Amino acid sequence: FPEELYAKERTNQVFQSCLGTTDLDLSSQTNLILTCIFCQENSEVRLNSDAIVLPAYIESSRTLSKNRLRKIENPDTFDPSFMSNDLYWGIHVSSCGHAIHASCWIKYHDSVLIQDQRRVLRMRGATNYDVERGEFLCPLCQTLSNTVIPVLPYLRSFAGDIKLTPPQMSYKDWLDGLEKALNGSIESRYEDESHEEQLFFNPCPLSSITKMMAETVAFNFQLLFGFAGGSKVQEFSDSIRERITTFGRSIYTLGLNVDPDDDNDRVPTILWTSCAYTIQTIENLLRIDSKSILSPLPLRQTELISALVKVAAVNGLLHDIDKIKKHCLKLLSVLLPSRVRLQVPSLSDVDLFHLLVSLCFTIPILFTNEIPRFAHVAIGNLNDLYLMRLILTAHCLQILSSHNFIYQQDQNISESLNSDTINTDDDEEIEAINSVVQRIVQSQNELISIECTDVNEHIGQSILPNDGKQIIERLCHDKYTKKLKWFMGDNVWYMCQRETLTLKLPKYRAITTDCSKNSEFNSAIFNECRSNQSCQTSSQRLLSGRALREKLKLSLLPLLRCSAIFYHYLTGIAWPTISTTALPDSPSEYTMICQYLGLPNCLSKILNQNNDNNLNDLVNSLTSSDTITSRDQINTLPLIYPMEVNELYPLPKEYIDLMNQVSQGVAPYKYARDETRSPCICLICGEIVVRSSQTNRQTSVSSLVTTNHPEANLGPCYLHTLRCCGSVGLYLRVKECSLLVLNITDNGRGNKARGTLIPTPYLDDYGETDQNLRRGNPLHLCEERYHLLHRRWLSHTYPEDISRNMELSASVYATNWTLF
Repeated sequence: FPEELYAKERTNQVFQSCLGTTDLDLSSQTNLILTCIFCQENSEVRLNSDAIVLPAYIESSRTLSKNRLRKIENPDTFDPSFMSNDLYWGIHVSSCGHAIHASCWIKYHDSVLIQDQRRVLRMRGATNYDVERGEFLCPLCQTLSNTVIPVLPYLRSFAGDIKLTPPQMSYKDWLDGLEKALNGSIESRYEDESHEEQLFFNPCPLSSITKMMAETVAFNFQLLFGFAGGSKVQEFSDSIRERITTFGRSIYTLGLNVDPDDDNDRVPTILWTSCAYTIQTIENLLRIDSKSILSPLPLRQTELISALVKVAAVNGLLHDIDKIKKHCLKLLSVLLPSRVRLQVPSLSDVDLFHLLVSLCFTIPILFTNEIPRFAHVAIGNLNDLYLMRLILTAHCLQILSSHNFIYQQDQNISESLNSDTINTDDDEEIEAINSVVQRIVQSQNELISIECTDVNEHIGQSILPNDGKQIIERLCHDKYTKKLKWFMGDNVWYMCQRETLTLKLPKYRAITTDCSKNSEFNSAIFNECRSNQSCQTSSQRLLSGRALREKLKLSLLPLLRCSAIFYHYLTGIAWPTISTTALPDSPSEYTMICQYLGLPNCLSKILNQNNDNNLNDLVNSLTSSDTITSRDQINTLPLIYPMEVNELYPLPKEYIDLMNQVSQGVAPYKYARDETRSPCICLICGEIVVRSSQTNRQTSVSSLVTTNHPEANLGPCYLHTLRCCGSVGLYLRVKECSLLVLNITDNGRGNKARGTLIPTPYLDDYGETDQNLRRGNPLHLCEERYHLLHRRWLSHTYPEDISRNMELSASVYATNWTLF
C-alpha cells in the first residue's frame, strides 16, 4: 500500500473517532434481527425478550505463551486479576456463529442428554463429545461446543435516552481525580495476632473526591462519573440474565478447571480475561496472514467478538458492586502512584491490553452508590479515551525500559525502519523519546549504584580478594547479580560467567580489604565489563533517535490493533472507509489506528515529561528496585520487543534430515507394533519426547527429553502436553510419518484426553503424503501445509478437528490417548 496513495486518500476522508465522543446518534446502528437455526423464526435482539444464543467452546490455552516454564500451580487459589505480559496462561472462546433461541437450545440440549443416557444400552462407538463436561454439537454444522453465549443489542442503545453535556475536562485533571480516589480509598488495620499492618480498599464516595478539586473541575468530574440526567431504568429479561450468569459460570469452571461458584470474586475477572485473550488471538491470526485490522473477519469471528465484548461489558452489573469497585482500585494502583506500598505486580510484568479491558468495564462503576444501570456501561466516552491514552503511555515506557530495546541489535533493521519513515513532527518525537530514554537510563544507573553499595555491604570486609576476577566470581553467585543482569544485558552476564578466569584488573590488584570503601573498585569492575562488552560485540550500540522512534511505533502496533478491534465492537463505530489493503506493522496503519482511537499521531504529545507528572511516576515505578525484585521472585524471562507471533518448531526441508535428528533418542520396541514407543517431536517447543525403555533407558541429550513418570500408564506426549503445551499438543511421529494431535479437556485432573492422527506436512514429488512410510519416496516439507497447521493451532480449531475425525472413525472401541 503506497504511502503517497494513503496520504492522498487520507485528505479526502474524515476519520470518525470511536472514543471521547458524546454524540449518541444511533442512526447507523440498525436493530439486530437473527434467524434461529431450529425454528427458522426471525427475532429482534432485545433486552426484555427471550435470549438468542450462539454455541461456543471454552478452553484453557497457552498458545500465546512466551514462557512455557510457567503455569498455574493451584487453580483454586490462583489470582487472575493481572495477566502477566508473557501470557503464560489464558482462556480462549470460539464459536460457529449460528444463532439459536435459548428456549430452543434448552430443548435440544435436553435431547442430547437423553440420547447419551440411552447410548450405554447400545453397542455404539465412542462419542466425539463429552456430556459430563457440558459438550454438545451445533445442530447445524456439528461444531464442538460446551456452552452458549447470549447476543445483546448495541451497547450505545442502552444509554440512548441520556442527554449529557460534554464534560470539558483535561487529561491531567482526570488523572488527578483518579489518583485522589485511589489514595482516599486505602485504609489500614493491625491484626491482633500477628500485629502486622494490613492494607485494604474502602472505596470513597464521589463527593469526597470533588471536595478536593476546583469548582469547574469538580463539576466536570461529577458530570463524567455521576451520570447526571434522566435515565430510563431497564432490566434484563430472566432469560438473558440466566444466560449471562451461565456463561460466566462456564468461563470460570472450564477456564480454570474448578468447581462452579457463582459468588466467587474471580468470575467477572475471568470473563474479562477471556475477552482480551480471544481478541489477542484474532490479532495474531491477522498478523500472520499479513492483513490489516480493516480486513473483514469471518462471520463466525465477527459474531463471537461482538457477543463476547457485550456480555463482558454488562457482566459487572450482575455482581457485587463493592467487590467490582475494589477490583478497579486494585487495577489502578499499577498505573497511578499511591501513598503506601501495595502488594501488586510491577507495571513491567503486566499485560496492558488485559488491564485496559478490565479497567474499561470497571471504571464506570467506580463511583456508583446505587444499583448500577445501563448508563454505567462503557460506551467509548471521555473515560475510555483518557484510559486508552494512559495505557498507551505506560506501554511506551514499558517497551523503552525492556530488555536491550534501546540498543541496536541488527543494522539492517534500523535502516529498513528509517526508509519507511514519514517526515511528520520528526524532531519533536525524537526529542521526546530521547528525553524519556535518558530518564530511564539515569534511573537504571542510580539503581545500579545503589545495588553496588548493597553488594559492598553484603560481601563484608574480610572476604574481599586482591584479584578482580575473584570478585566477579563471587558476584556471579550473589543474589544481587540478578538485578544487575537485567540492566547490563545478558551479554555482560554471560561474559562474567565465562570469562572470570581471564578477566583481570591489574590496576586494583593491591586494593585495601575495607569493602565498605571500595565503591570505586566495584565501579571499575562494571565499567570493565561494559568496555569488554562493547569491544566484543557491536550489538549494544544505542539506536539512533529516528530508528528508535520507528522501532517503538512498531512495538506499539499489537496493543493498538487489539485496542482498535476491542473498541470497534464495544462502540459499534464503523471502520474508516479507506482501502483495506494496508499491510500490518506499517506507518499508515499506525496513523489510521491512532486517529480511529482519538489518540495523537505524534508521540511527543504522549511522552511530554514537562506537563505530565504521571509519566515520571511511571518511569520511577518501572526502574525501582521493587520492580527488579518482583522479576526475580516470579522467575520471568525478559520479553523482546517488537513481540513476534509464536511460531511452530522449524522443520528441516528433507524428511531424512528429520529422521537423523531423532536417531539418538529412539528407544527399542518391545514388539513390532508398539506404537507408543515412537519418538515424537513437539512442534510447539521442539523437544523430542521418547518413552523410556525398561531395559535401555535413554538420557537427555541436547533437545532430547526422556519422560519418566511415577504413573506408568500415562504416555510421554500426554505428560509433555500438560507441562508445556496446555490443552492441545502437536507431535510429529517420525517413524510413522504422522501427526499426533492431543486434546486434554480437563488439564490432567481426570486423565481424560482425545486425539487423532493426521498426515504430516511432508509430501513426495507427486504431492502426496506417505503415512507409515509405505512407499518410501523422498519427502519434502510443504510450506503451505505447515503454515495451515500453524494457523489452525493459533485459531484453536484442533479440538473441533479431533471431534470431526472421531465422528468419521469406524472403530467400535475407543482409543486410550493417555498412553501416547
